[in-house]
Amino acid sequence: IGLILLVCNCILGFSQATLTIGTTFGSPGSSIFIPIQATGIADMTGFQFTISYDNTKLTYIGCSNWSGGTNSTGVQITSLVGKITFVYNDAAVNILSGKFFDLNFTIVPGSSGTASVTWDDNPTPRELSNSVPVIINCTYSDGVVNIVNIPTITTETVVPTSSTTATSGGNVLSDGGNAVTARGVCWSLSANPTVDLETKTIDGTGTGTFISFITGLTESTTYYLRAYASNSVGTGYGTDIIFITPTSAPTGDTSQDFCSITNPTISNLSATGTIIKWYSTATGGN
Repeated sequence: IGLILLVCNCILGFSQATLTIGTTFGSPGSSIFIPIQATGIADMTGFQFTISYDNTKLTYIGCSNWSGGTNSTGVQITSLVGKITFVYNDAAVNILSGKFFDLNFTIVPGSSGTASVTWDDNPTPRELSNSVPVIINCTYSDGVVNIVNIPTITTETVVPTSSTTATSGGNVLSDGGNAVTARGVCWSLSANPTVDLETKTIDGTGTGTFISFITGLTESTTYYLRAYASNSVGTGYGTDIIFITPTSAPTGDTSQDFCSITNPTISNLSATGTIIKWYSTATGGN
C-alpha cells in the first residue's frame, strides 16, 4: 500500500510551473502589451483562470502571441468589467521557459500612477491540468503597469548678458513618473523651438531648477526660447519667451576736424568702426 501511495504522489507532482504577469510602462493614450511568462509547463492540455485589472486606467483590447503549441482558436476568452476569464481544453502546451501570451491594453487618457494586473479566482478559479489528467502545481505572480507622462517644466526669465549671449533656465516640476534624462533650453527665430534644433543647451538631468548659458546669438534679433525636459516617454516644454538681443555700442575715431573746416558738410566727417549711423540733423535723418 505504501508503494502505491508513493507512486500516486509522484504522478500528482508531475509538474511545477510558474505563471508571471509582466511589469511594463506606458503613457496615457498609448497601446501596451503585457507579457505572461511561463516556466515548467509540460503537456498542459487544459487551463482556466481569471485576470483582473484596473479598468479606471486600462482598457482591454485582446490577447495575442500565444506560444508553446497553444491552439489560440481553442481559448475561450470572456471580457468582463475589469476582468478577463480564460478556459482551454485542446492541444498540449509546452513551455520550458518563455512567453505564454500577451495581454493588450490601452492606457486611459489622463491616467497616472500605477495600474495593477493580477491573477484572480472569481468568477473562474485557477487550474492547470495535463493529459493524465492531473492538476499541475503552479505559482502565480502579479504584474503592474507604470503610467508615465512627459515631464512638467517652467521657463525662467531670459536675461541678455551681451549682444550675443544671454542666461535663462528652467524648473522641472515633475519627471512624469520616469527619470528626466536631459534638460535645458532651446531657441530659434520662430515660435515653439524644439530639441530637434542644434540651438539648445543641455544642463544636466533630474528635477529642480537649473541655469542655462546661451551663446552664439545675433545682435538686434528677436528670438523665441523655452525650457525643455525629456524622459523615456517624450519631451515637455515650458512657456515660450520672446526676447531681443541688444545692439552693440558703436566704435569709431572720436577725433574729428569737422568744425575746423569752413562751411563743413556731413561728407567732411569721417569715422571708422561698427554700428555707426549718420544723421544730418539733430532730430534724425540719414
